[in-house]
Amino acid sequence: MVILLNGTSSSGKSSIASCLIRKLDNLYFVFGVDRFLEPSMPLKLNMETPEHLEIVDKAISGFNESLRAYSKHIEHMIIDCVIQNPKWINEVAKSLENVDVFFVGITAPLDVIEAREAERKDRQAGTARAQYEQMQKYEYDLLVDTSLLSPDMAADLIIKKLRAGQSLKKYAK
Repeated sequence: MVILLNGTSSSGKSSIASCLIRKLDNLYFVFGVDRFLEPSMPLKLNMETPEHLEIVDKAISGFNESLRAYSKHIEHMIIDCVIQNPKWINEVAKSLENVDVFFVGITAPLDVIEAREAERKDRQAGTARAQYEQMQKYEYDLLVDTSLLSPDMAADLIIKKLRAGQSLKKYAK
């Protein structure tokens, strides 16, 4: 089973993933684009340079495609991602088309997410706003509002509703 958490930066995905791995009976591995790519990003990377953005896009596509290999060997995974680019949803869906996926949208009102983003020292202002609209366009098996639920409560809800979802499958075209 794969639990795919998707939402903007500062929406609460990582906090929920941490709660899930403590609460779930099975041993779940956590995979996240932040965990894989950020530590290995080139030091001279400038996110305002179009050529550099293309490089990051390719790196994220590589991460998305790597999920197929991981899913062949690891039965239980939590994937923490920001599927900001519409083509990435297709890549993720194709990579995971042969496994059961529960696609969970992690959201909150934009003003709440922006306040969280401002409190963090590791996020660039405006990142969540740039991602917000696209995150709302996807169809999820479950939508969790983190302005209403703590990470523990959100994890409990996800576990209660956990099933082989159908929403991600429609994006595997």
